[in-house]
Amino acid sequence: MKPTDYAKRLYDAMLAAHDAGVENLREGAIAEDVDQKSLDQIRKAGFEKFLKHRTGHGIGLEGHESPWIAEGDKTVLKSGMTFSCDPGVYDPDWGGFRHSDTVVVRKDKGEVLNSYPTRLEDMIIEI
Repeated sequence: MKPTDYAKRLYDAMLAAHDAGVENLREGAIAEDVDQKSLDQIRKAGFEKFLKHRTGHGIGLEGHESPWIAEGDKTVLKSGMTFSCDPGVYDPDWGGFRHSDTVVVRKDKGEVLNSYPTRLEDMIIEI
């Protein structure tokens, strides 16, 4: 079964938000600015009403901790800080998508530490 055009659009919006998050997790960035740039990709795709949560959170001694890549967090990012980058988009009448990577803040952009498929076509299992 192939994904519908709607599924592709929803997925592409989520992935664009994820990629913008990784790109902007750079030294000197403000946490809430990274969140806005990330989630703006979902808004531009017309899915703003399906936003349910922030772009990401700090990873350290606990699974979910500050700083938050979220509206209202004014933390200035420093090289070496580690975050989850996991924006999602959820249509309550259909379902949704979320992709999570562990990202380290670097000088020019975030460095993704894990390696998982991100292309929708690579995650379809034919049965």
